[in-house]
Amino acid sequence: MKITFLKRRKPKKFRYKARFFDEEKERRERRRQEMGLGEDHKIEFKSRMHSTWKYNRENERKRKKQAELQTLVYIAAIGLLIYYLLIR
Repeated sequence: MKITFLKRRKPKKFRYKARFFDEEKERRERRRQEMGLGEDHKIEFKSRMHSTWKYNRENERKRKKQAELQTLVYIAAIGLLIYYLLIR
């Protein structure tokens, strides 16, 4: 063993393998394999969720724009009504 004064040894890495057995998870995986759902199913699900969320965001933006426009129309109508009543 060498004696060095400035060099420190790196700590040992922690290697822990869990021994927990999740019976429910095993059942789910077996059912997915029987149904033919694998990693492709996850990718398909993610893409479907992404497109759904994108569609919902776009619709939400459209609804907000419509609500803003409707509010402006109401304010303009009330303004014209007040102007007409005050002038007359």
